Amino acid sequence: MGRKETAGQGSRGPMVRSTLDIHPERRETGDHIRYEFLLRYDGIAAREELLFYEFSRDNAPSPVDNYDGVLCAVLLHAMAQGRDIRLHGPATSTALLNLDELQLAWCRWLPQRYRPVGIEVDTIINSFPRPTLRTICAFSGGVDSTFTLLHAKARTVEPRYAVDTVLLVHGFDVFLSNDGALRELIGRTSAVREAAGVQLRVVRTNSKELRLQKWEHSHGLELAACLHLFSADFSNAMIASSKPYDALVLPYGSNPVTDHLLSGGSLRIVHDGAAFSRMDKIAFLMKEPAALRSLKVCWEGEHQGRNCGICEKCVRTRLNFMALGMSNPPCFDTPLDLQRIPNMWIDNDATLAEIKSILDYVRSRNMEAAWVQLLRDRFQKGKNTVDWRKKLNLALSRLGLLGLTKTT
Repeated sequence: MGRKETAGQGSRGPMVRSTLDIHPERRETGDHIRYEFLLRYDGIAAREELLFYEFSRDNAPSPVDNYDGVLCAVLLHAMAQGRDIRLHGPATSTALLNLDELQLAWCRWLPQRYRPVGIEVDTIINSFPRPTLRTICAFSGGVDSTFTLLHAKARTVEPRYAVDTVLLVHGFDVFLSNDGALRELIGRTSAVREAAGVQLRVVRTNSKELRLQKWEHSHGLELAACLHLFSADFSNAMIASSKPYDALVLPYGSNPVTDHLLSGGSLRIVHDGAAFSRMDKIAFLMKEPAALRSLKVCWEGEHQGRNCGICEKCVRTRLNFMALGMSNPPCFDTPLDLQRIPNMWIDNDATLAEIKSILDYVRSRNMEAAWVQLLRDRFQKGKNTVDWRKKLNLALSRLGLLGLTKTT
């Protein structure tokens, strides 16, 4: 591919001995297009793993001229292991500069877990997104991505992102082995996609199932990796926000502070929706009957094509609706059992922030109900648990026995 060029934090100090070599290949069969990335680890723990992204032939994007995406997919993994990355293929100068800065952010947030690494590629491409606002939107069927899709379509002020396609990732919320649940999810969300007038693309990937890194930290990067495979067809890719500007939880895998650093020379990553809280988003979606029927927020239930109704996220989402005056939204199959509230699993700041937003909302409206008191009690107990874990991990970290990365 021509001469090798290097970019990244590793060039500022002694080279890290261990490396992660990435060998890309695009394969075509009768029915599928598949991007494969052979990950080779050197050193004492030498081994190989295969990361893949697969499309049906009629669903596949145009061939890419760079592999910016795979650098996003493995960056935190390499940083956690202290391995320099060697990509045996091309990447853009924009992506290399952005990932250099992204490394600084994560090293600042979690220096006990992550350290900077060098990134070496066969060829550095100087390219820029095409002068168009054609946009693909990451879509899971959840509150955040459904809001981003419908809100973008409802926007009338120019300029605006021209969203005409959504990307559903098979292998994130729905296991790769669960084809039935994927079909159910596609059917479930068809009405809202039709209402928005967008086409659906699906990518199958083992990115999450490889368990290379902490999902709470890496999910934004791994999602961006999927979107970058569409860089030949789109100029922009939207990732829906999880937290609003006034209640950010950092570090977190997707956020408005660093998501723009997932952009490359051919595709701009847009973090969308942080001006709105989850309460705001659900209030907006309550005006869209198709959205109310299609929402799928659950990733823990046995039936991955629908909402289980009893996990923490399902219960919390139902409480969002209750605060807004809707007790039984049609996206859930059964009414909420209030006794689920005291048993909600709360183990991180992100969940605490979402529960606090509900309590702040009902307090601002002087709402009182049995479920509100149950939620107040559960919030306080959860906060005490999270605070205790932070103090314990901090003490252990100072003794060199445990990193801070066990907490959010």
